[in-house]
Amino acid sequence: MSDEGNEILPSCIQSFAYWNPDILTADRLLNSQTGKFEDVDIVFEEREILAIDGANIAADRYALTTNEKTIRLWYSADGQRWLALEAPAKGSRKIRYEPLDVPPLPESTRLAQAD
Repeated sequence: MSDEGNEILPSCIQSFAYWNPDILTADRLLNSQTGKFEDVDIVFEEREILAIDGANIAADRYALTTNEKTIRLWYSADGQRWLALEAPAKGSRKIRYEPLDVPPLPESTRLAQAD
């Protein structure tokens, strides 16, 4: 329930869990701060190189747009690792998250590569 009332949601919904690359295929995401199930538009912008802990990592940049803002997301070119986020903040500022060192591959990917 949100401030706008009740809404029946699909049985399986996704939230703004940026660390999960599966959100890149979503057209609606649950905002856990507001309780709203929001329409989103996610588009690939470009491939670029991010410098993380002395390593150059090929990264794909996406723009995730809601009706209120655009959040930029970077995932490793292999599509398995979330690398950075940049979002608008109060006072015309930006907030940026990125790791101090290169994140490991997810467990499921490591297991598949071992086969």
